[in-house]
Amino acid sequence: MNISTLKKVAVGALLISSAALPFAALAQNDFVSKPIAASNFTVSAFIDKLIGYAFGIILVIAVLLILYAAFLYLTSAGDEDKVKEAKNYIIYAIIGIVIAFLARAIVGVVTGLLA
Repeated sequence: MNISTLKKVAVGALLISSAALPFAALAQNDFVSKPIAASNFTVSAFIDKLIGYAFGIILVIAVLLILYAAFLYLTSAGDEDKVKEAKNYIIYAIIGIVIAFLARAIVGVVTGLLA
């Protein structure tokens, strides 16, 4: 294994481990650990919790997709097809993030109007 490959592996490991740091902070969040009580169950609270979980999953997938696109871009060696593929992955990830934020905002607006 040459030095260039070793550097790429080290940078990739650093990026992946730093992407996981925000989730360590979420371990202290009370909202995640408290289930919805049966007496306080409402449809809006259930939908809000469901959208929250989906939002987190979509953001994790988008971050992984961006990291994969960065890997493709760095290893493309000037190949235009790989560069174009990496750019497309980044565009798809950004579209996914925007849709996730819009879904969260729409649920908040509808919940606010119904409450």
